[in-house]
Amino acid sequence: EGSFDYLLFCIDNTGCSRYSGYTYRWSGTVNNGNQAFTIPATAQTLTWKYVKDGSVNSGSDTAWVDDIIITPQGGSGNGEGNWTSEPFGPSLLGRGENLMHGLLHMDALVVAGSEFEWQILDATTNAPIPGFERLTSTWADLGMINSADYPLLRFKVHMKEAAGGGTSEIRSWSLNGHLEKSFDTDPTDEGWSIQGGSWSNGAITSSGTVLSDVYHLRGGFSAVDVNSVQSGAGQLQYSTNGGISWIDVGAVERDYLEQPAYMVQFRMINATGGGTFTWSSFEAELVRTSVPDGLRLDVGLDGANEWSFDRPGNGVFGLQNTLITDDDWVLKSVAPANTASLEIAVPTKGVHDFSFAMSSPS
Repeated sequence: EGSFDYLLFCIDNTGCSRYSGYTYRWSGTVNNGNQAFTIPATAQTLTWKYVKDGSVNSGSDTAWVDDIIITPQGGSGNGEGNWTSEPFGPSLLGRGENLMHGLLHMDALVVAGSEFEWQILDATTNAPIPGFERLTSTWADLGMINSADYPLLRFKVHMKEAAGGGTSEIRSWSLNGHLEKSFDTDPTDEGWSIQGGSWSNGAITSSGTVLSDVYHLRGGFSAVDVNSVQSGAGQLQYSTNGGISWIDVGAVERDYLEQPAYMVQFRMINATGGGTFTWSSFEAELVRTSVPDGLRLDVGLDGANEWSFDRPGNGVFGLQNTLITDDDWVLKSVAPANTASLEIAVPTKGVHDFSFAMSSPS
């Protein structure tokens, strides 16, 4: 509603209102377009607010703000800076289920010769989480971080442009099992494999098979939701057992699993045996699952637990994610040429997979 509802943009004034303290405000129907502002070198906060007319409580309005780019004055400078996220964690995501930390994934352009390093911080102390410092990959499973010791985290990234020019970009990042590849950059730099084809101009063209990286999610997931842009003879598939078997999935489809899975790999194959296919973009949501913890069975409802999975050293149902001491993780100091030992309890039979994660704080 023109002159009544406003989208505000405020520099260094989080308390700005529709009446004062704003840098700029928009009202009415505004067509998509670029907006440019000069930000002082001392600026600390940029705030967007949507303010409705207080006298009318009906109707609905929508506003979008995206593709925010901050460049040095005049387009020149050393192009170096840091960015730190707001706190995140299982208690702030989803419906508050007792979940581990999820998969962090970035759709990023990392320019050769530029600096691109990130770390995970304890949101309470802003101290780095041991083993999650000076990372350069575009994804990591945060499930090994003990959510009891570190319930809330922050993501901090440091970037600096290359000596000859060119700045890395993070187009999107997600924390809860969402994968996104726009293919604006060569995916083989991030663990993907292209057989019988190549990548160029923002798309993959192949007459053979294209394999994604292998993604591990220690918290588990119960469904795979994909949204893929492709054409030609390609058939999208995924595997949750290390490539032993593959499941066909449509370009836009949600597939429910019979049991929780903890790893996934995607691939595009030539379904016809002839011709080629083009893969332009890919998104997948690994829908998190809430696994029972402390499971007990009471036969006859007499208050006595005839069977219990709630003893020290037992992990969540179907996944051994704790040490024999009931700790989710432990920090060990090991001198050169020495060893450190850890103990876990495992079933006497029925073990299908075994894996563990280790990180070094230095």
